[in-house]
Amino acid sequence: MIIAQLVQRFNPGGLETMVLALGQHLSQQHQLHYFSLEGSTEQLKDEWPLLRQFKHVHGLGKTSGLDWQLPQRLRQQLRQQQVQCLHSHHIGPLLYGALACAGASPIVQLHTHHDAWHLRQPKARWLTRLALATSGATSVANADNVAQQLQALGCGVDAVVLNRVDTNRFCPADKAQARQQLQLQLPQQAWLFGAVARLVPVKQLQLLVQALVSLPPSAQLVLAGDGPCRQSLQQLAQQLKVASRCHFLGHHDQPELVYQALDQYCLCSADEGAPMALWEAQSCGLPVLCADVGSCAQLLCPSSSRLLTAAESWSAALQQAHQTATQHRLAAAQQQAARAFALASGGLEAMASEYQHQYQHHYQQLLAEG
Repeated sequence: MIIAQLVQRFNPGGLETMVLALGQHLSQQHQLHYFSLEGSTEQLKDEWPLLRQFKHVHGLGKTSGLDWQLPQRLRQQLRQQQVQCLHSHHIGPLLYGALACAGASPIVQLHTHHDAWHLRQPKARWLTRLALATSGATSVANADNVAQQLQALGCGVDAVVLNRVDTNRFCPADKAQARQQLQLQLPQQAWLFGAVARLVPVKQLQLLVQALVSLPPSAQLVLAGDGPCRQSLQQLAQQLKVASRCHFLGHHDQPELVYQALDQYCLCSADEGAPMALWEAQSCGLPVLCADVGSCAQLLCPSSSRLLTAAESWSAALQQAHQTATQHRLAAAQQQAARAFALASGGLEAMASEYQHQYQHHYQQLLAEG
């Protein structure tokens, strides 16, 4: 089967990494193409060199605002590559994908909703409903909670396919070696907490920088990722006199090394869908402190993680996590529980198998309908 994945822009991020991992697994049996609405092919590869490892990456060069020529360009590409299934992610790709597929039969469109919080905006909600109703796209949510929110907002959901990760890649490893590979300059007996995330306002990473003030000097913050908030976070660390304990790694194409170097993972976002980082962290055996947002509660091991409400203090929670880490038997039990929880999910293979079933079922259904 020839399958195309369509995203807004191939930037380093959880959704885009998941799309590439899914495609890489499916490519063992199918031909995969990767389309990005924004950016040219070479521009995307220059910005994210990892893309050079994938054969069929296509940048569609979307102009700002509505690009009325884009559906035709995408339609031509789909026909040229003889694509049978278009898998879109988020609202822009849903809309442009639906318009492109309308004149490129027989192509089935499957769309994954990675969160529902963006549908609080009336315009986004209306456009999503319209695209789903007129295109006949199969509507998939990536968590039960996301499905419930979508249905409450009047958007139909045909299936739920949980995000999962490659548990062979994201696995526990020697902590000291991982830290050495990351070239971290650390004090002896350092306790590392942090996040792998885009440095954008919704991630609220300033909460982790602020928490350092109340933690002992051995506590060090590691942030892997890049984005517009990097400078303000670095300035905050300087103001709070904790800059020497903040390690900004930028984007890292081996995020598993970051998880393997950490003692505690933190997700303090104001909004989320079903973040891949939670699966990646737990698959590496990390205990998790997590804001109670989106579908996060559904993705966490109850015996190795803690949910924080908006009213709870991240400083206090991290102090408690640091104390737990000194109790080696309890810390080891948390690590084992987190890893076991991730393995029980079925990993990337289970997610790929479910999507493959959806692709083939709906394509055969389309052919049967003539």
